[in-house]
Amino acid sequence: KRFDDDISAVCLAIHIQTHHGVVTHASLGAGGVAATPVRAVQTEAALLGQPWSAATVQSAIHALRAEFSPISDMRASSSYRREVLGNLLQRYWLESQGLQPINLQAFTLGAQVAGTAIYVDDMAEIRGTLFAAPILSTVAHGRLLGVDTAAALKMPGVRDVILAHDIPGDAMLGNAAHDEPVFAQATVQHVGQVIGLVVAESVMQARRAARQVVCRIEALPAILNVHEALRAESYVLPPVFVRRGDAAAALRRAAHTLKGTLEVGGQEHFYLEGQVAYVVPQEQNQWLVHSSTQHPGEVQHWVAHALGVDNHAVRVECRRMGGGFGGKETQAGNLAVWAAIAARKLKCPVKLRLAREDDFMITGKRHPFAYDYTAGFDDTGRISGLQLTM
Repeated sequence: KRFDDDISAVCLAIHIQTHHGVVTHASLGAGGVAATPVRAVQTEAALLGQPWSAATVQSAIHALRAEFSPISDMRASSSYRREVLGNLLQRYWLESQGLQPINLQAFTLGAQVAGTAIYVDDMAEIRGTLFAAPILSTVAHGRLLGVDTAAALKMPGVRDVILAHDIPGDAMLGNAAHDEPVFAQATVQHVGQVIGLVVAESVMQARRAARQVVCRIEALPAILNVHEALRAESYVLPPVFVRRGDAAAALRRAAHTLKGTLEVGGQEHFYLEGQVAYVVPQEQNQWLVHSSTQHPGEVQHWVAHALGVDNHAVRVECRRMGGGFGGKETQAGNLAVWAAIAARKLKCPVKLRLAREDDFMITGKRHPFAYDYTAGFDDTGRISGLQLTM
Protein backbone atom coordinates (compact mmCIF):
# COMPACT_ATOMS: atom_id res chain seq x y z
CA LYS A 1 0.00 0.00 0.00
CA ARG A 2 3.06 2.27 0.23
CA PHE A 3 4.17 3.17 -3.27
CA ASP A 4 7.61 4.40 -2.30
CA ASP A 5 9.47 5.98 0.62
CA ASP A 6 9.57 4.48 4.11
CA ILE A 7 7.26 6.83 6.03
CA SER A 8 4.41 5.15 7.88
CA ALA A 9 0.95 5.70 6.41
CA VAL A 10 -0.92 5.59 9.71
CA CYS A 11 -0.19 4.98 13.39
CA LEU A 12 -2.19 4.59 16.59
CA ALA A 13 -1.12 5.14 20.21
CA ILE A 14 -3.34 3.36 22.74
CA HIS A 15 -3.58 3.55 26.53
CA ILE A 16 -6.39 1.59 28.15
CA GLN A 17 -6.91 0.85 31.85
CA THR A 18 -9.43 -1.61 33.27
CA HIS A 19 -10.78 -2.46 36.70
CA HIS A 20 -12.51 -5.79 37.28
CA GLY A 21 -12.75 -6.25 33.51
CA VAL A 22 -14.38 -2.86 32.82
CA VAL A 23 -12.67 -0.05 30.87
CA THR A 24 -12.01 2.85 33.27
CA HIS A 25 -9.68 4.90 31.06
CA ALA A 26 -9.19 5.04 27.30
CA SER A 27 -6.83 7.30 25.36
CA LEU A 28 -6.29 6.77 21.63
CA GLY A 29 -4.15 9.07 19.51
CA ALA A 30 -4.06 8.63 15.74
CA GLY A 31 -1.51 9.84 13.20
CA GLY A 32 -1.80 9.94 9.42
CA VAL A 33 -5.56 10.45 9.44
CA ALA A 34 -5.75 14.24 9.88
CA ALA A 35 -3.58 17.31 9.37
CA THR A 36 -2.04 16.76 12.81
CA PRO A 37 -2.09 13.88 15.32
CA VAL A 38 -5.53 13.74 16.88
CA ARG A 39 -7.39 12.02 19.71
CA ALA A 40 -10.10 9.50 18.80
CA VAL A 41 -12.60 10.95 21.29
CA GLN A 42 -15.65 9.14 19.92
CA THR A 43 -13.87 5.79 20.12
CA GLU A 44 -12.72 6.57 23.65
CA ALA A 45 -16.32 7.27 24.63
CA ALA A 46 -17.43 3.98 23.05
CA LEU A 47 -14.92 2.10 25.24
CA LEU A 48 -15.42 3.82 28.60
CA GLY A 49 -17.56 1.88 31.07
CA GLN A 50 -17.77 -1.16 28.78
CA PRO A 51 -16.44 -4.64 29.50
CA TRP A 52 -12.99 -5.21 27.99
CA SER A 53 -14.20 -7.92 25.62
CA ALA A 54 -14.06 -8.93 21.98
CA ALA A 55 -17.57 -7.54 21.42
CA THR A 56 -16.62 -4.16 22.90
CA VAL A 57 -13.46 -4.02 20.81
CA GLN A 58 -15.39 -4.78 17.61
CA SER A 59 -17.81 -1.95 18.37
CA ALA A 60 -14.85 0.35 19.06
CA ILE A 61 -13.21 -0.66 15.79
CA HIS A 62 -16.35 0.37 13.86
CA ALA A 63 -16.41 3.67 15.76
CA LEU A 64 -12.72 4.26 15.08
CA ARG A 65 -13.04 3.67 11.35
CA ALA A 66 -16.05 5.97 11.16
CA GLU A 67 -14.48 8.75 13.22
CA PHE A 68 -11.95 9.99 10.66
CA SER A 69 -12.02 10.95 6.98
CA PRO A 70 -8.32 10.87 6.02
CA ILE A 71 -7.04 11.98 2.65
CA SER A 72 -5.68 9.67 -0.02
CA ASP A 73 -2.12 10.39 -1.09
CA MET A 74 1.00 8.60 -2.38
CA ARG A 75 1.42 6.73 0.92
CA ALA A 76 -2.04 5.23 1.26
CA SER A 77 -5.69 5.62 0.32
CA SER A 78 -8.31 6.91 2.74
CA SER A 79 -9.99 3.51 2.98
CA TYR A 80 -6.68 1.77 3.65
CA ARG A 81 -5.86 4.17 6.50
CA ARG A 82 -9.22 3.52 8.16
CA GLU A 83 -8.78 -0.22 7.74
CA VAL A 84 -5.34 -0.11 9.36
CA LEU A 85 -6.62 1.93 12.30
CA GLY A 86 -9.11 -0.81 13.11
CA ASN A 87 -6.49 -3.50 12.65
CA LEU A 88 -4.14 -1.75 15.09
CA LEU A 89 -6.84 -1.66 17.75
CA GLN A 90 -7.58 -5.33 17.07
CA ARG A 91 -3.90 -6.13 17.49
CA TYR A 92 -3.82 -4.27 20.80
CA TRP A 93 -6.77 -6.36 21.99
CA LEU A 94 -5.12 -9.64 20.94
CA GLU A 95 -1.86 -8.73 22.66
CA SER A 96 -3.74 -7.77 25.85
CA GLN A 97 -5.13 -11.31 25.86
CA GLY A 98 -1.69 -12.85 25.46
CA LEU A 99 -2.35 -13.85 21.84
CA GLN A 100 0.12 -13.57 18.95
CA PRO A 101 -1.37 -11.55 16.07
CA ILE A 102 1.51 -12.22 13.68
CA ASN A 103 2.34 -15.54 12.09
CA LEU A 104 6.11 -15.49 12.32
CA GLN A 105 6.35 -18.49 10.03
CA ALA A 106 5.12 -16.25 7.20
CA PHE A 107 8.45 -14.41 7.13
CA THR A 108 10.98 -15.96 4.78
CA LEU A 109 14.17 -15.58 6.80
CA GLY A 110 15.79 -18.84 5.78
CA ALA A 111 18.09 -17.30 3.17
CA GLN A 112 19.33 -14.62 5.57
CA VAL A 113 19.93 -17.13 8.36
CA ALA A 114 21.75 -19.52 6.02
CA GLY A 115 23.85 -16.73 4.50
CA THR A 116 22.59 -17.44 0.98
CA ALA A 117 20.64 -14.18 0.52
CA ILE A 118 22.27 -12.14 -2.25
CA TYR A 119 22.98 -8.47 -1.57
CA VAL A 120 24.57 -6.01 -4.01
CA ASP A 121 28.14 -6.77 -2.99
CA ASP A 122 27.47 -10.53 -3.29
CA MET A 123 26.44 -10.34 -6.95
CA ALA A 124 28.71 -11.96 -9.52
CA GLU A 125 30.74 -9.19 -11.15
CA ILE A 126 30.82 -8.78 -14.89
CA ARG A 127 34.21 -9.25 -16.56
CA GLY A 128 35.99 -5.90 -16.67
CA THR A 129 34.38 -4.46 -13.57
CA LEU A 130 36.42 -1.77 -11.85
CA PHE A 131 36.19 -0.59 -8.25
CA ALA A 132 35.99 2.92 -6.88
CA ALA A 133 36.99 4.53 -3.59
CA PRO A 134 36.23 8.11 -2.49
CA ILE A 135 38.69 10.96 -2.01
CA LEU A 136 37.58 12.76 1.16
CA SER A 137 38.00 16.22 2.59
CA THR A 138 39.92 16.27 5.88
CA VAL A 139 38.84 19.86 6.57
CA ALA A 140 35.44 20.94 7.91
CA HIS A 141 35.26 24.12 5.83
CA GLY A 142 37.70 25.52 3.34
CA ARG A 143 38.61 26.60 -0.18
CA LEU A 144 39.63 23.76 -2.45
CA LEU A 145 42.73 25.12 -4.18
CA GLY A 146 43.82 22.01 -6.04
CA VAL A 147 43.92 18.22 -6.23
CA ASP A 148 47.22 16.44 -6.90
CA THR A 149 46.53 12.94 -8.25
CA ALA A 150 50.03 12.11 -9.52
CA ALA A 151 51.01 9.72 -6.73
CA ALA A 152 47.69 7.89 -6.85
CA LEU A 153 47.82 7.40 -10.62
CA LYS A 154 51.23 5.70 -10.32
CA MET A 155 49.98 3.06 -7.89
CA PRO A 156 49.34 -0.54 -9.02
CA GLY A 157 46.00 -1.22 -10.65
CA VAL A 158 44.82 2.39 -10.72
CA ARG A 159 42.96 3.28 -13.92
CA ASP A 160 41.79 6.85 -13.34
CA VAL A 161 40.77 9.58 -10.93
CA ILE A 162 37.31 11.07 -11.31
CA LEU A 163 36.74 14.72 -10.34
CA ALA A 164 34.07 17.37 -10.77
CA HIS A 165 35.12 18.21 -14.34
CA ASP A 166 34.22 14.64 -15.38
CA ILE A 167 30.50 15.10 -14.63
CA PRO A 168 28.62 15.01 -17.96
CA GLY A 169 25.33 16.40 -16.62
CA ASP A 170 24.42 18.75 -13.79
CA ALA A 171 27.21 19.15 -11.24
CA MET A 172 24.67 19.48 -8.42
CA LEU A 173 22.81 16.47 -7.05
CA GLY A 174 19.21 16.14 -8.16
CA ASN A 175 17.60 16.83 -4.78
CA ALA A 176 14.81 19.34 -4.27
CA ALA A 177 17.02 22.06 -2.77
CA HIS A 178 19.61 21.66 -5.56
CA ASP A 179 22.35 22.82 -3.18
CA GLU A 180 24.68 19.81 -2.83
CA PRO A 181 27.52 19.33 -5.33
CA VAL A 182 28.13 15.87 -6.75
CA PHE A 183 31.86 16.37 -6.05
CA ALA A 184 33.34 19.29 -4.10
CA GLN A 185 34.41 22.11 -6.37
CA ALA A 186 35.49 25.53 -5.09
CA THR A 187 34.86 24.78 -1.42
CA VAL A 188 34.50 21.89 1.01
CA GLN A 189 31.68 22.02 3.54
CA HIS A 190 32.41 19.16 5.93
CA VAL A 191 34.97 16.55 6.90
CA GLY A 192 34.30 13.54 4.70
CA GLN A 193 32.86 15.49 1.76
CA VAL A 194 33.63 13.57 -1.42
CA ILE A 195 36.03 15.42 -3.73
CA GLY A 196 36.37 12.63 -6.29
CA LEU A 197 36.99 8.93 -6.83
CA VAL A 198 39.97 6.71 -7.51
CA VAL A 199 39.08 3.82 -9.81
CA ALA A 200 41.21 0.69 -9.83
CA GLU A 201 41.21 -3.01 -10.63
CA SER A 202 40.45 -4.04 -7.03
CA VAL A 203 38.75 -2.57 -4.01
CA MET A 204 41.88 -2.35 -1.91
CA GLN A 205 43.97 -0.85 -4.74
CA ALA A 206 41.37 1.91 -5.08
CA ARG A 207 41.21 2.58 -1.34
CA ARG A 208 44.98 2.68 -0.91
CA ALA A 209 45.37 5.02 -3.87
CA ALA A 210 42.59 7.35 -2.66
CA ARG A 211 44.66 8.02 0.46
CA GLN A 212 47.57 9.16 -1.72
CA VAL A 213 45.61 11.95 -3.41
CA VAL A 214 46.73 15.32 -2.03
CA CYS A 215 44.02 17.97 -1.71
CA ARG A 216 45.18 21.53 -1.10
CA ILE A 217 42.55 23.16 1.09
CA GLU A 218 42.72 26.60 2.70
CA ALA A 219 40.85 26.27 5.99
CA LEU A 220 37.95 28.65 6.69
CA PRO A 221 36.01 29.20 9.94
CA ALA A 222 33.80 26.19 10.65
CA ILE A 223 30.55 25.82 12.58
CA LEU A 224 30.84 22.66 14.65
CA ASN A 225 27.76 22.51 16.88
CA VAL A 226 24.13 23.54 17.12
CA HIS A 227 24.79 26.52 19.41
CA GLU A 228 27.37 28.02 17.03
CA ALA A 229 24.96 27.56 14.13
CA LEU A 230 22.16 29.27 16.05
CA ARG A 231 24.35 32.26 16.93
CA ALA A 232 25.50 32.57 13.32
CA GLU A 233 21.95 32.05 12.01
CA SER A 234 23.35 29.30 9.82
CA TYR A 235 20.22 27.29 9.05
CA VAL A 236 19.76 24.23 6.86
CA LEU A 237 16.22 25.46 6.16
CA PRO A 238 14.38 28.64 7.21
CA PRO A 239 13.19 28.54 10.84
CA VAL A 240 9.65 27.30 11.43
CA PHE A 241 7.42 28.84 14.10
CA VAL A 242 4.43 26.96 15.52
CA ARG A 243 2.08 28.96 17.73
CA ARG A 244 -1.18 28.17 19.48
CA GLY A 245 -2.67 30.74 21.83
CA ASP A 246 -0.60 33.08 24.00
CA ALA A 247 2.16 30.98 25.54
CA ALA A 248 3.78 33.94 27.33
CA ALA A 249 0.52 34.86 29.07
CA ALA A 250 -0.13 31.23 30.00
CA LEU A 251 3.32 30.99 31.56
CA ARG A 252 2.71 34.13 33.61
CA ARG A 253 -0.55 32.69 34.95
CA ALA A 254 0.88 29.22 35.65
CA ALA A 255 1.11 28.05 39.25
CA HIS A 256 4.48 26.45 38.54
CA THR A 257 7.15 26.80 35.87
CA LEU A 258 10.06 24.63 34.89
CA LYS A 259 12.99 25.70 32.73
CA GLY A 260 15.73 23.62 31.28
CA THR A 261 17.92 22.60 28.38
CA LEU A 262 18.40 19.25 26.70
CA GLU A 263 20.78 18.07 24.03
CA VAL A 264 20.52 15.01 21.81
CA GLY A 265 23.56 14.03 19.76
CA GLY A 266 23.52 13.07 16.11
CA GLN A 267 22.75 9.47 15.32
CA GLU A 268 24.28 7.17 12.73
CA HIS A 269 21.99 4.92 10.72
CA PHE A 270 23.93 1.76 11.57
CA TYR A 271 22.70 -0.50 8.78
CA LEU A 272 24.59 -3.80 8.70
CA GLU A 273 25.06 -3.63 4.94
CA GLY A 274 26.99 -0.49 4.10
CA GLN A 275 26.25 1.91 1.25
CA VAL A 276 26.91 0.28 -2.11
CA ALA A 277 26.14 0.74 -5.80
CA TYR A 278 27.10 -1.27 -8.88
CA VAL A 279 26.56 0.51 -12.22
CA VAL A 280 26.61 -1.40 -15.49
CA PRO A 281 26.56 0.43 -18.86
CA GLN A 282 23.94 -0.87 -21.30
CA GLU A 283 23.45 -0.33 -25.02
CA GLN A 284 22.38 3.02 -26.50
CA ASN A 285 23.52 5.10 -23.51
CA GLN A 286 21.33 3.26 -21.04
CA TRP A 287 22.32 2.30 -17.51
CA LEU A 288 21.61 -0.49 -15.05
CA VAL A 289 22.12 0.47 -11.40
CA HIS A 290 22.17 -2.12 -8.62
CA SER A 291 21.65 -0.11 -5.47
CA SER A 292 21.02 -0.80 -1.81
CA THR A 293 18.34 1.85 -1.52
CA GLN A 294 15.03 2.64 0.14
CA HIS A 295 14.06 4.84 -2.80
CA PRO A 296 14.88 3.40 -6.25
CA GLY A 297 12.91 6.16 -7.97
CA GLU A 298 15.11 8.86 -6.50
CA VAL A 299 18.28 6.95 -7.40
CA GLN A 300 17.01 6.76 -10.98
CA HIS A 301 16.31 10.50 -11.06
CA TRP A 302 19.67 11.47 -9.55
CA VAL A 303 21.70 9.26 -11.89
CA ALA A 304 19.83 10.51 -14.95
CA HIS A 305 20.32 14.08 -13.75
CA ALA A 306 24.08 13.65 -13.32
CA LEU A 307 24.59 11.78 -16.60
CA GLY A 308 22.42 14.17 -18.60
CA VAL A 309 20.05 11.45 -19.85
CA ASP A 310 16.31 10.86 -19.60
CA ASN A 311 14.97 9.03 -16.56
CA HIS A 312 13.84 6.10 -18.70
CA ALA A 313 17.46 5.49 -19.72
CA VAL A 314 18.28 4.44 -16.14
CA ARG A 315 17.00 1.23 -14.57
CA VAL A 316 17.48 0.72 -10.84
CA GLU A 317 17.23 -2.66 -9.14
CA CYS A 318 17.25 -3.43 -5.42
CA ARG A 319 16.66 -7.09 -4.58
CA ARG A 320 17.07 -6.51 -0.84
CA MET A 321 18.75 -4.23 1.68
CA GLY A 322 20.73 -5.10 4.75
CA GLY A 323 19.09 -2.32 6.74
CA GLY A 324 18.38 1.30 5.99
CA PHE A 325 16.38 3.11 8.69
CA GLY A 326 16.22 6.27 6.59
CA GLY A 327 19.96 6.28 5.89
CA LYS A 328 19.43 4.84 2.39
CA GLU A 329 16.38 6.91 1.51
CA THR A 330 18.33 9.63 -0.29
CA GLN A 331 22.01 8.98 0.38
CA ALA A 332 22.07 5.80 -1.68
CA GLY A 333 21.66 8.15 -4.62
CA ASN A 334 25.07 9.71 -3.98
CA LEU A 335 26.91 6.41 -4.44
CA ALA A 336 24.94 5.53 -7.54
CA VAL A 337 25.74 8.91 -9.08
CA TRP A 338 29.46 8.65 -8.27
CA ALA A 339 29.72 5.12 -9.66
CA ALA A 340 27.71 6.05 -12.76
CA ILE A 341 29.99 8.99 -13.60
CA ALA A 342 33.03 6.71 -13.34
CA ALA A 343 31.33 3.99 -15.40
CA ARG A 344 30.47 6.47 -18.14
CA LYS A 345 33.97 7.91 -18.35
CA LEU A 346 35.73 4.52 -18.31
CA LYS A 347 33.03 2.71 -20.35
CA CYS A 348 32.86 -0.30 -18.03
CA PRO A 349 30.97 -1.49 -14.95
CA VAL A 350 32.00 0.22 -11.70
CA LYS A 351 31.23 -0.86 -8.17
CA LEU A 352 31.48 1.49 -5.21
CA ARG A 353 31.13 0.10 -1.70
CA LEU A 354 32.10 2.36 1.17
CA ALA A 355 34.34 1.10 3.92
CA ARG A 356 32.50 1.42 7.23
CA GLU A 357 34.72 4.26 8.47
CA ASP A 358 34.17 6.16 5.20
CA ASP A 359 30.44 5.49 5.42
CA PHE A 360 30.41 7.16 8.84
CA MET A 361 32.38 10.16 7.55
CA ILE A 362 30.50 10.72 4.28
CA THR A 363 26.85 10.13 5.01
CA GLY A 364 24.56 12.50 6.83
CA LYS A 365 23.08 11.65 10.19
CA ARG A 366 19.97 12.20 12.18
CA HIS A 367 20.74 15.75 13.19
CA PRO A 368 21.85 16.69 16.69
CA PHE A 369 19.29 18.81 18.53
CA ALA A 370 19.51 21.33 21.36
CA TYR A 371 16.33 22.18 23.26
CA ASP A 372 15.64 25.21 25.45
CA TYR A 373 12.25 25.08 27.16
CA THR A 374 10.02 26.82 29.69
CA ALA A 375 6.87 24.96 30.74
CA GLY A 376 4.04 26.19 32.93
CA PHE A 377 1.76 23.74 34.76
CA ASP A 378 -0.79 23.44 37.56
CA ASP A 379 -0.75 21.42 40.78
CA THR A 380 -1.83 18.26 38.94
CA GLY A 381 1.00 18.51 36.40
CA ARG A 382 -1.23 19.61 33.54
CA ILE A 383 0.74 21.85 31.15
CA SER A 384 -0.83 25.24 30.57
CA GLY A 385 1.90 26.90 28.53
CA LEU A 386 5.11 25.99 26.73
CA GLN A 387 7.86 27.92 25.01
CA LEU A 388 10.32 25.65 23.23
CA THR A 389 13.25 26.35 20.95
CA MET A 390 14.69 23.28 19.22
